[in-house]
Amino acid sequence: MKKFIVGLLVVLLVVGGTVFVTMSVKANNLKKEVQIHLKNKGYKESEIKNVEGKISKTPQYVARVTFNDEPDIVYLYTKNENGVVQFNATLIQDNSYQYKHKESNW
Repeated sequence: MKKFIVGLLVVLLVVGGTVFVTMSVKANNLKKEVQIHLKNKGYKESEIKNVEGKISKTPQYVARVTFNDEPDIVYLYTKNENGVVQFNATLIQDNSYQYKHKESNW
């Protein structure tokens, strides 16, 4: 019985580790694709403060982008059948705020 439990734990750890690594790789790949997307949009590397790929709930993978001229705003990107798309940003309490890097009508 002990061997069965130990074997089951090993299998669960291997499968769980594999799933985690796979998801982390996909999040990192999205980060790279978003960096390419931003470059194709004409952004210089010096204009971008940070890009990080994250595992999320919905969508499953997001890239969080912060620009140097808007350090308090985080723009969210994902990938769908149309490629990389921006789908949201952190909200500002002021409804009249004009997001400087908004790409879509979210």
